[in-house]
Amino acid sequence: MVIEILLGITVGPSLLGWARSNGRILLSEFGLALLFFVAGNEIDFALIRGRPLRGV
Repeated sequence: MVIEILLGITVGPSLLGWARSNGRILLSEFGLALLFFVAGNEIDFALIRGRPLRGV
């Protein structure tokens, strides 16, 4: 995943400029959404359940 992010930065308009934004959904935005989706699937709700913490 890290290699893909670094490759996207390298190919993008920041460095080489091979990939440009044309107002459409970019592959980078799709990759970021996929990253959030995968991270959300890693949440174990059974570990989170219980009494809520009280503010101190």
